[in-house]
Amino acid sequence: MFISQKTKKNVTEIVQQTPWWWKVKGATWKNPEGPDSSINNRMEHPVIHVSWYDAQSYAKWSGKRFQLKQNGNSHQEED
Repeated sequence: MFISQKTKKNVTEIVQQTPWWWKVKGATWKNPEGPDSSINNRMEHPVIHVSWYDAQSYAKWSGKRFQLKQNGNSHQEED
């Protein structure tokens, strides 16, 4: 897919101005607020910092169904 430089610049600016997201150095799914945090007290919380593909693979591995619709947004599986 071709994305023009103008579109790329606009999207980059929008992402940089997004007030509800910021980069946290060292944040992972095991350390959501960086290296000094952990998930030990969050075992009942939804998982974060995983890709859609990782979630799909986990659902398949665990024999569960991956939720394809949330908050009105649909995610379609491709064959």
